[in-house]
Amino acid sequence: MTVSEDSDVTLEDIVLTGFNSKNKDAVILNKGNFTFDGCTVTKYNWVRDAGGSRFIDSEGNLNIIDSEFYDNVISILIDATGGEVIINGSEFENNTIKSGFIILHSLNSAKIISSVFAENRLSGDIINVRYSTDVLISSAFYNNTQGGTV
Repeated sequence: MTVSEDSDVTLEDIVLTGFNSKNKDAVILNKGNFTFDGCTVTKYNWVRDAGGSRFIDSEGNLNIIDSEFYDNVISILIDATGGEVIINGSEFENNTIKSGFIILHSLNSAKIISSVFAENRLSGDIINVRYSTDVLISSAFYNNTQGGTV
């Protein structure tokens, strides 16, 4: 799915389950305004041998609200560059992440609030922030095992 620069798209109350891919491309490529509200992503397997598979690749504004991500295997869950990111009231549980869970790069604003990260296995960082301003992380982290840092 591609969200173009001049678009506002909301997915609401959708369940995505049981998908396997070795495709290097993101499932969702956002260049506009994208909201993922009350959705569930489970039992997805997107891993390439060389890494690089992403669920969301965002260059625009991204809102993830009251959503659940569990039992997934992926290289990178969210890779956001530019724009603004809000993750609020969401749960990330029992995922295996081969690279970085959430990568925030050169953002104007990022807020990860009232969310839970539990029982995830990571080779990289849970949250990796680079060259971003106005970043607020106020969430709970329980029993995650990782090779990187928060």
